[in-house]
Amino acid sequence: MPSWVIELLQPHNLVPMALVLFVLWLMIRGAFKAFPFVAKFVDLVHTLVGDESNPGIGSRMDAQTKQLAQIMHEVLPNHGSSLNDSVRRTEQALEDHLKIADKQDQEQKETAKRLEEHIVETKEYGPWIEDVHDHDIEEGKKEQKSERT
Repeated sequence: MPSWVIELLQPHNLVPMALVLFVLWLMIRGAFKAFPFVAKFVDLVHTLVGDESNPGIGSRMDAQTKQLAQIMHEVLPNHGSSLNDSVRRTEQALEDHLKIADKQDQEQKETAKRLEEHIVETKEYGPWIEDVHDHDIEEGKKEQKSERT
């Protein structure tokens, strides 16, 4: 056996050696237990700082601020060119068309009512009108025969 091993195994060196091995074991065990926390911390720092392919949180927040400004421009009224203004114009036009449609529906109902009344009033003249019509057809046929001969 090498002399240094024999020297370490002496009784006066065993207690300090056991203490050193115990501390070394605690450090290794602590490193393994702390690894998930350290990995999460490294991921957090990477997210905050970013790199070339994935920008940091500050850059992303700046980009989102610009996008939010564009969205706000479209959503809030701005005298004609926003989505909000367009929706308001569309709603107003729809209300106008609905008023016109209601007016036309009312006129159609009134016309249908007058037509029903007219039909009821003239129902008794139906047979007389048919007789006149038949008579006119007969007269027309007689005239056509007389013109041919």
